[in-house]
Amino acid sequence: MAREHAGRRTGRHAKRVACSLPVILVAFVLAGCSVAVPDVKGMTVAKAASALESAGLQLGQVTKVSDTSALAGTVVAQTPPSGGSASKGAAVTLVVSKGPDQLQVPSVVGKATSDAISALEAAGFILTVDEKADASAKGTVIAQEPSTGTAIRGATVNITVSTGPEMVKVPDIGGMIDPDPVLKKAGLKSKGIAIHGPIESDAAGIGEAYRQHPSAGSLVPKGTTVTYHFWWETQ
Repeated sequence: MAREHAGRRTGRHAKRVACSLPVILVAFVLAGCSVAVPDVKGMTVAKAASALESAGLQLGQVTKVSDTSALAGTVVAQTPPSGGSASKGAAVTLVVSKGPDQLQVPSVVGKATSDAISALEAAGFILTVDEKADASAKGTVIAQEPSTGTAIRGATVNITVSTGPEMVKVPDIGGMIDPDPVLKKAGLKSKGIAIHGPIESDAAGIGEAYRQHPSAGSLVPKGTTVTYHFWWETQ
């Protein structure tokens, strides 16, 4: 009876060992088919594919995304990640940079400063603002750089805003024979009106300027025309 009982125990033990062998064998086979996943971030797609093939893996789906920090065409992410393992022949998916977004630069010349800033910021750009005296109304954008085309998201667009016309002081030209050079030097235009015949009460000497407008000492926009009379002999 003891031998028969021992025989039954031996038989059950043999069955347990026999049943566990397939599990051990499968685990051994699977372990032998796993390979280390290389780090391909920063590589071009072609180099990444070559590195994966050398590791016993293959290139999977490639997705392109905008990226401001990575060169266009380089890998920025991978699945599965490097440092782990994957079944031999498995596909590794890549995310590849297509560089920063290229955005259309809106034209804001002629717009009020606040409207220009809103439009450019909404389009994804950073602004710098310069000011310049100009005949345009104060606060109007008179120039921008770049003015047209496209630029990357976050690029700087410079706008130049009018501070209004430059103001200059009108010189006193009363009694001058030829005031035009003086007015030109002051940034003004001139228009002399010859008076023939009866002498006006405020006339100066023959050919001398009088009755100027705007008056001497006035502040006027640069480029303003100053008119004056000069008396000439009766024809």
